[in-house]
Amino acid sequence: SATCSARSWALWALWALAGVAAFDIWRGALASKRGVFAMILRVLMLATLIFAAASPVLEQSKPSLDVIFVVDVSKSVEDAALQEAAQKIDAWRDELPGDVDAGLVVFDNEARVVAYPSKAWTSTPSSWRRAETEEGTHLEEGLTTAMGLIREGSAGRLVLLSDGRKTRGEL
Repeated sequence: SATCSARSWALWALWALAGVAAFDIWRGALASKRGVFAMILRVLMLATLIFAAASPVLEQSKPSLDVIFVVDVSKSVEDAALQEAAQKIDAWRDELPGDVDAGLVVFDNEARVVAYPSKAWTSTPSSWRRAETEEGTHLEEGLTTAMGLIREGSAGRLVLLSDGRKTRGEL
């Protein structure tokens, strides 16, 4: 059994249109205005039938969405605040639509990726801080790292949780 792809099918249809026009020219249909009008009408009708037979479908895909949580884990943020941030992140993730992935970046003097955008990760604030957390809050590095997690072709949203005390960077 022979199969015909959509692209080759369209090429055959174009040859049919050219054939109709060539046949009309060969018969001498272009000798009068009425003949020209009849040829144009036949070609347009055939083109319309070919277009309808192709069953065109307009598909619009919406871009996926990545939500990246960016959490300040510097020494100025207390453990209770980090625990509260983890609870809020879990609650917000539960409310996200099914087609939205979430990631997590934590930062103090430097930024670290805790979770890449997906649905399968848990927030455990005890693992967010490094053993030797340094003084300083590098907000710019945290946000830049988070923006780097937004996948190509995805819309992105950053959710920043911080005490607002910036000590490094340009932001």
